[in-house]
Amino acid sequence: MKERSGGFTIPRGWRAWTSCCVRIAPALFAIVLAGCVVHEPANKPLQSWGYASWWYPPTAAQLDRTHLDRILFFNVEIGVDGRVKDAHGWPSKYQPLRDAAKQRQLPLDVTMLLEGKANIEKLFGNPESIRRLLEASIKLAQDTDSVAGLQLDFETYEDVSPASIAGLRDFVPKLAAALHAASPKRSLSVFIPSNGWMLYDRASLADIDWGVMQSYDAHWATSEQAGPLAPLKGTSELSWDKAVQAADALGLSHDRIVMTYPLYGYEWPTQDQSPYSRTTAPAATTTQEHVSAEILPLIQTNVRERVSQFGCQHDSLSGSSFYRFRDPAKGWVVGWYEGPWSLQLKRQFAIDHELAGIAFFVLGYDGDRLVGNFNKSRSTAHGQAVAQGCL
Repeated sequence: MKERSGGFTIPRGWRAWTSCCVRIAPALFAIVLAGCVVHEPANKPLQSWGYASWWYPPTAAQLDRTHLDRILFFNVEIGVDGRVKDAHGWPSKYQPLRDAAKQRQLPLDVTMLLEGKANIEKLFGNPESIRRLLEASIKLAQDTDSVAGLQLDFETYEDVSPASIAGLRDFVPKLAAALHAASPKRSLSVFIPSNGWMLYDRASLADIDWGVMQSYDAHWATSEQAGPLAPLKGTSELSWDKAVQAADALGLSHDRIVMTYPLYGYEWPTQDQSPYSRTTAPAATTTQEHVSAEILPLIQTNVRERVSQFGCQHDSLSGSSFYRFRDPAKGWVVGWYEGPWSLQLKRQFAIDHELAGIAFFVLGYDGDRLVGNFNKSRSTAHGQAVAQGCL
């Protein structure tokens, strides 16, 4: 998105116009002069979204620190019969979050999750299950006045049967129409997974409010090679520029495209010290900042501790950061993450491509520092210098 303020632009031929204007009667001068200038179109600011997970829901204080434009409760799991399988306590368990969002006039959406080829085929291959899903979706959107909309998060990385794809593509416009007709109107966003772009087409996404592109997981825990999670460019099948190309192919206008940004990273044991080295074992997941083991018992380390010991380096091709060190037991270890240096580059990418915004996953993994500082800086001038620090 462009972040310039609106104003007036004098046409190129202003001198000739004003020469003409001054010869007109003074009473008409102001009227004619008004025709000598035009307004620039109003530009929408870059939006900042955050995923509020059921395992680590943000507090009111966190919402104040992060300055978000929208939050998404993650998640309500959907069963193959079209009914809610596991709501993770939504909505009653999250009354404080709902109240805090409402008091701050912060839109709160509910994310509906369905994963795997088999589950998608079972649900969307059955008309009765699709009917139940439509009913369940509308109920989720309307069962509390704190819900501003829904997000569909249907993920698979395998080919799905044509019949199931047809069922899904028919379902999305029907849900969009129902949500938009509700009072008050609810929004609909669709998470579009990498390599899962084949689930949708132009017609099925024509009426949604936003397409949320999976622009992370270019490398994952079991990758055979270490590398960045969310590269801007490069040889990975997934990158920000390729995600935008996919959104273009799906007919999404850029003001409806939201990119996703991970607040976690991966740390792999590797064969050597190259940042793109072959891995020797699955990665450990890291968070930007320390998170209590009571909340995330499987995460043993964080980026702040690592870079305070070993420093960091920036990879200009991917626009991502990494660190590396020698472990007595594991040998070489390479960790990749998306820090402030990366975020400024990706912010500029979103501005240059006039995208709707960036969605952070998961809120709290950065101790609210990265997201909060990023959102405080959104009003700074276009082309701001990129931060060079590790964190």
